[in-house]
Amino acid sequence: MGITRGFADGDVVIVDPAMGTGTFLLSVIDSVAATVADEEGEAAIPPQIRSLFGRLIGFEKQACPFAVAELRVHQAVKAQHRTEVPENEVRFFVADTLDNPYIEQTHLGLTYEPIARSRREANKIKREVPVLVVIGNPPYRERAKGLGGWVEQGDDNSGAARPLNAFRAHGNGKYEYVLSNLSVYFWRWATWKAFDAHPVDPSGIVAFITTSAYTTGPGFAGMRE
Repeated sequence: MGITRGFADGDVVIVDPAMGTGTFLLSVIDSVAATVADEEGEAAIPPQIRSLFGRLIGFEKQACPFAVAELRVHQAVKAQHRTEVPENEVRFFVADTLDNPYIEQTHLGLTYEPIARSRREANKIKREVPVLVVIGNPPYRERAKGLGGWVEQGDDNSGAARPLNAFRAHGNGKYEYVLSNLSVYFWRWATWKAFDAHPVDPSGIVAFITTSAYTTGPGFAGMRE
């Protein structure tokens, strides 16, 4: 896309929508550090890593892997890159990527309010923040009908159609039961975020580790289109 510095470019916003324990986030951080070292020298790495956190986004549904990811990122930034994570700029959230971004999370009381706040911030990013790269290893689960949240069901109140319908091809319905798969739901969320959600920024990259069935299977004709 003509961005020669890759992840190190200050205009590149990255999201891992199923960040787990943070493996892809750490790889992005290391990639930025390597680029900066080659171009500007080792001394330039700490400030560039700190600025990266304003455009590095991660969503994780489960609290335990989220906590592990936070710990790993903090340790790696301190030990390997000789700086600290800027706490006010970190955009890692305990949130379900597939949740409806148009619904305001209600207050859950003092004990759970940090989770509700995290979900509200995640939804704001889903709605409003253009992203250039969606990267990661989304969960895989067949026969996942009903687990796709907003991607599968849409939201009549906000006027948003069912995003998954974009992966359907005319006359192909009898094969499309295969679309009821968690990894397909994440593919559709990623393509919606990169290409559809922000008309003024309609280009991007989706890079997922997934099975290859969608490249040839008849039920995935609409997805390939």
